[in-house]
Amino acid sequence: MARKTRGPGVSKVGVTLCCALLTATCCVTLACEDNSDEEAPSSHSKDIALRRLRDLGAQITRTDDGTIVTIDSVAFAGRHTGWSGRPKDLEMLSSIGAIDSLSLLVSIDHPRDIAFLRDIPRLRHLLIVVRSGPAWTKDFTSSVVLCKNLESLHILARSLSAEAIEPIPKLSSLKDLRIISRNLSRTSILTICKLRQLERFDGILFDAGNEDIKHFLSLPRLQRLRVQGKGITDEGREWLANQHQTCSKVTSLVEAAER
Repeated sequence: MARKTRGPGVSKVGVTLCCALLTATCCVTLACEDNSDEEAPSSHSKDIALRRLRDLGAQITRTDDGTIVTIDSVAFAGRHTGWSGRPKDLEMLSSIGAIDSLSLLVSIDHPRDIAFLRDIPRLRHLLIVVRSGPAWTKDFTSSVVLCKNLESLHILARSLSAEAIEPIPKLSSLKDLRIISRNLSRTSILTICKLRQLERFDGILFDAGNEDIKHFLSLPRLQRLRVQGKGITDEGREWLANQHQTCSKVTSLVEAAER
């Protein structure tokens, strides 16, 4: 009889209490997890990253618009020491707050060397000068276009395949594009002209001629064009400047450098 009157009662109470405790514990755990996800990186971690990056040779300046960072592997006497860090050290850039402008003048050997760019979503201006490394391929550019808010992109590389620029039209905010490489060809003009919002373009299209640059007429907001090609003449540039509704400045890169 005791087993019939007390046993089920105790079991029911025990199960109820256990369920209540488990539910409360889960709620507390979830609340803690949600709260921690919303927390921004502490000022202490930012200070550590800033100090470490500067020790490695990074030039970092705070402005009203955000942070300006230059990573240059070449030392300039009286100005700064060269960057001495490893590619993995660049990941610390994602810990120093909003970066507005980033200049990378270093050796880039693999797309993972710049994979950290995905963690700098507010970046608006990016300059990459490849000091050494393999040919710049589409895989490298795929890492660059993760910065969705880029307004200006400058890439200077000795060797850059035509396919390497294919992802660039994904940058819907890009206004200023500069690509200097010996491998960019006239077929790349069609890719560049997919950037309907583009206002400025500088580039070397080694086999392009006067007929090829007529494609730039399709860019309704273009204001300045500096283009070099073995078949592009001063007459061709002048014709384009006269025909384009918004772009009155069409010059060669040589002319731009001499001014």
